[in-house]
Amino acid sequence: TVLNNLAVLYQEQGYHAKANSSFEHSLAIREKVLPSGHPDVLLSIENMALHYASREDWSRSVSALSRLLKLQRRFLVGQAATLADRVRTVLCVVHACRGRPGRRCPRAGRAVT
Repeated sequence: TVLNNLAVLYQEQGYHAKANSSFEHSLAIREKVLPSGHPDVLLSIENMALHYASREDWSRSVSALSRLLKLQRRFLVGQAATLADRVRTVLCVVHACRGRPGRRCPRAGRAVT
């Protein structure tokens, strides 16, 4: 948790290389000690995706968000609909920022405008 919070702080201060390294290290630790569907693992993946998007690294952002959506569907059955909608919305925004507003959102059934 502390390492993830440090990564957020680095990102907010503009130290993107340090933020990226800290996000990746935090995720690696969480994946090693926690089960894959643990909320802290999902939070780390979401933070990585948003970090990549803030750096306009769209392919890595979409990849992380797609992974997050898959894990949410698998592990958070009771909460999956709300969380999946949130991830789909972020994916749509990422696609729009990439200059691909006509691309359909994953399982959302609508195009990004």
